[in-house]
Amino acid sequence: MTPGQRFSLAVPENPSVGDSWDLVAVPDTKVASFISEERESQGDAPGSGGTAYFVFNGKHPGTAEIRLYDCWRCGQDRTPATEESRRQSGEAVFQVTVRERPSSGIPGG
Repeated sequence: MTPGQRFSLAVPENPSVGDSWDLVAVPDTKVASFISEERESQGDAPGSGGTAYFVFNGKHPGTAEIRLYDCWRCGQDRTPATEESRRQSGEAVFQVTVRERPSSGIPGG
């Protein structure tokens, strides 16, 4: 991606059964900035899953790491309470690279 481009990380989740993602570590703010966290449901029925979107903006050339944590049936302190919860929970690590904008070949453009 290039500076100024927005991107999102989309992960499936189902908060109604205790499965939800959180942003654990924001990227290096020189490379990308966190904009928002949005959720989209797949239906109105109880127990319907959905997708969580973590939206970012590319800023300056470089590479940054973004870490998301899926805590399955965790308590308020976001710590897995049981062995099953520990097995089902986990971290996803994404590496993002922002590159220089390609030159248009036109002076000043």
